[in-house]
Amino acid sequence: LKGRGQVIKAAFNEFDEDGSGTLDMEEVGHLVKKILPTTAAMHVKFMQGMLDPDLDSQLTYMDLVEGILQCKQIYENVAEGKASAYVAKQLLDFAELVYDNQTTVHREFKQFESHRPDSVDYLEMLTFLKKACPGTSKKETRYLLTLLHTQDVEGSGSLQF
Repeated sequence: LKGRGQVIKAAFNEFDEDGSGTLDMEEVGHLVKKILPTTAAMHVKFMQGMLDPDLDSQLTYMDLVEGILQCKQIYENVAEGKASAYVAKQLLDFAELVYDNQTTVHREFKQFESHRPDSVDYLEMLTFLKKACPGTSKKETRYLLTLLHTQDVEGSGSLQF
């Protein structure tokens, strides 16, 4: 991040077209492609969700920097199997919710799918998570999304129910 700070700031300013000091989800996607030009579309969606886990399309430059730093830490922790106990509990609670309410959860899940039956991309999954687990912090959401990302064994950029 140290070496790329000026590139990130310049890219942020470039995509903040209205000068509001915030980026919406589409602008975040363009920023990701500018900073990481070889990133596949499915991974751009993952990065959009990781950088704006509230899905409020109000990403400030400081939110972006905080998000990049937190995402780097989370990715390293997950890769090393060090996901926090609280996030593990959140994931277990989520799994229990799904297991105990499969029919209802499946119906809710289907509301978010748009490209394949019983499958959601990362932004759709994030929307589903925000509805299923309200009150989850940005860091917890990023951990959950990262853990779910590791379950995409096919590399399709989507998750199946």
